[in-house]
Amino acid sequence: LIDKSDRRLIKNANGSEGERLDTEGTKMNERYTFESAHPQASSHIVMKHTNPVVPVLVGPQIPRQEREETRERYSRALLTLFVPWRS
Repeated sequence: LIDKSDRRLIKNANGSEGERLDTEGTKMNERYTFESAHPQASSHIVMKHTNPVVPVLVGPQIPRQEREETRERYSRALLTLFVPWRS
């Protein structure tokens, strides 16, 4: 969620949608805005983590690739983890 300092940065940003918000002073994590058509554009931002973060899928384990009946679920799980996407 966007806090007061993030709102100030977004208000003062001269860049276009999706660009990095530049700051002065102490180096902050990079922050990116959503495109205006995104449903959470006015309330959320994307922040680049300082330390690497490994996503964890919640739910049943990733199915086996070798089985024909689970191949599609396996592919979706890997795409979720390793390919950036938008709807």
